[in-house]
Amino acid sequence: MLYKKPQLCHTDMFQNMLHFLVITLTLIYSNALCSISQQELWNCALGSKCLNKYQLHAISSRHKTSSLQQPFILAIEGPKYKRLYDECDANKDGCLDLQDIKQSGDKCMRSCLWRETMKSMLCHS
Repeated sequence: MLYKKPQLCHTDMFQNMLHFLVITLTLIYSNALCSISQQELWNCALGSKCLNKYQLHAISSRHKTSSLQQPFILAIEGPKYKRLYDECDANKDGCLDLQDIKQSGDKCMRSCLWRETMKSMLCHS
C-alpha cells in the first residue's frame, strides 16, 4: 500500500497565509516604530563634521558602553566599518558627512537595533 500525503485544507492554507502576513508586517513596520530615525542618528553623530573610519572608531571606543556593542556593529559592517563606508560615503572620499548620507539614500539605511546601538556609542549629550 502506498503512503498518501495528506492534503492541506483551506483552513490550514489560510492560517499559513495569515502567519506570513503578520510576520511580514512586523518586519516592515518595526523600523517605522523605532525610537531614533536615520536622520536623527547622523545629525547627532556627525553634526557638521566629516568622520573617517579611524575617527569613527575612536569616538565609539571612547565612551563607556556595553562591551558587546562595538563587536555587534563591526560584525555587521565588517572590519574598519567597510560596509558602512562602501554604502554611505557617496563621494568616496573616505569621510562620512551629512551630505553623503543624504545622497546615499536607501542603501545607507540600517535597522532599528543598529541605529540604537550606534546612538549609544556616538551620541553623548
